[in-house]
Amino acid sequence: VTIWFYDINDKFYKKIDAKNMFLIGNKWHAKKLVINDKERINVIQDKIEIPTNLDPDFILQKIVNNFEDVKLFSIISLPKLIDNLESAGFSSRKFKVYFHFLLNQPFLFVCMTLIAAYFSINNIRNRNNMVIVLIGVMFGLSTYISLNIINALGASGLLPAFMSTWLITLLFSALATLLMFKKE
Repeated sequence: VTIWFYDINDKFYKKIDAKNMFLIGNKWHAKKLVINDKERINVIQDKIEIPTNLDPDFILQKIVNNFEDVKLFSIISLPKLIDNLESAGFSSRKFKVYFHFLLNQPFLFVCMTLIAAYFSINNIRNRNNMVIVLIGVMFGLSTYISLNIINALGASGLLPAFMSTWLITLLFSALATLLMFKKE
């Protein structure tokens, strides 16, 4: 655990490094820590208590949940959780990606239905039915794989949350529209 201390003017004045830290009541308790400030460098201290205004329930509900599976949260609770994490200074990236993914999902289903309609509407006399069905299955599989890869890129921070979820849907909906026009 590393704690950085800043004054009112946002100037750094002290840093504490500890192997672990516990929130008991309204104080952080640390043992065997290293303190660095203007007067001391790498001073080892046995224990310290640091007062805080953090609520222990906040720690359990918000910070610990950041390491859990994002799929445990409903679409209704995600905006408030994202705001709470951001106001506390924690990363809410994977929650934003999941929130946009949930908003995006109905549009993705419509898009996939249009693409499936293109591959399933065939003339009975067409001899290449199996090839077209195989192409349709491969197209659906590639959509699923590309959506998961781009969502992972968004959750890792390489792509913005909005782009990592809505880009695939926009591209495939444009493609589905073009395919349906071609079929007609």
